[in-house]
Amino acid sequence: MSCSVPHKPVPTDDNEYQVRNEQLSHRSGEIRRVIDLLAKLNAGEIVENVVDPNCDLTGIKGNLDMTHNLFLLGHSFGGSSVMLAASQDPRVKRVLTLDPWMFPASKQEFNITTPTTVINTGKFLNDNNIYVVKRAAIDESVVKFRVLRSGVHLSPTDVPFIFPQLLLRKGLGLMDKVDPQLVMTEINQVVLNWVQESCC
Repeated sequence: MSCSVPHKPVPTDDNEYQVRNEQLSHRSGEIRRVIDLLAKLNAGEIVENVVDPNCDLTGIKGNLDMTHNLFLLGHSFGGSSVMLAASQDPRVKRVLTLDPWMFPASKQEFNITTPTTVINTGKFLNDNNIYVVKRAAIDESVVKFRVLRSGVHLSPTDVPFIFPQLLLRKGLGLMDKVDPQLVMTEINQVVLNWVQESCC
């Protein structure tokens, strides 16, 4: 059985920013609604479960630290999404972004007040992305930048592992000179260290 997935092609013309910005606002809203939902579950409120109405979610009550340890992590478009969501929701305490794509927020006014760590791969280091983040930061201390010299933009994802052949990975731009497995291990360690340092 096949299923059609709605897809909206976005042309790279003068209208691209407006479409991408609308997508960013939509995604940020979704993230904040998830936080609202988690807060309700943590408070013991009954929420509608459209996937499985018989699933008992009451066991979550009181088990989430929504006060001190609410963190957001995003990659690429997800990176700009979590930054925008955090700027609109004071419940978020820390943000980690991997290769954030800031074009969708490049003309939007927003302030980064939440401690944010931006990690870029050397291949995705982009002056405009950095400029947008620095412009939005309320001061220099709120954002920390780090560059991983190995890896490419898709290194934090599973995509490089779909193509095991070395030449194919390189030809498709899914790796640089370092084995994607080693890059993924490094990224995972960076994320783990960030979580451990962030937790109260």
